[in-house]
Amino acid sequence: MNRTAELREMKNRLKQIVERHEKLQNSYFWSPNKTANGRRNAEKRNNDFYENNRYGISAKNSYSESCKNVYYKGIFVVEGKKTTVKKIKDIISALEEIC
Repeated sequence: MNRTAELREMKNRLKQIVERHEKLQNSYFWSPNKTANGRRNAEKRNNDFYENNRYGISAKNSYSESCKNVYYKGIFVVEGKKTTVKKIKDIISALEEIC
């Protein structure tokens, strides 16, 4: 894969994860699905992970439901250090200027 295609893929995947993060960040106040099958389907739908070892970037949406609660955590790492979603948004903005 050439570098431009790799950067474009990284930009698109990071955008997806940030959009899902913004949607799920208030999920603590949501009600879980009533059936176990519904809870597992929601977990499959909302969990996502992207990692690029060349640039040292990883982003993860960690979503789970119990019978009583909904849990979500966004985990963002740049160059081995935990960071905030703002840093990932800055990276996306820089990538939009490049490709």
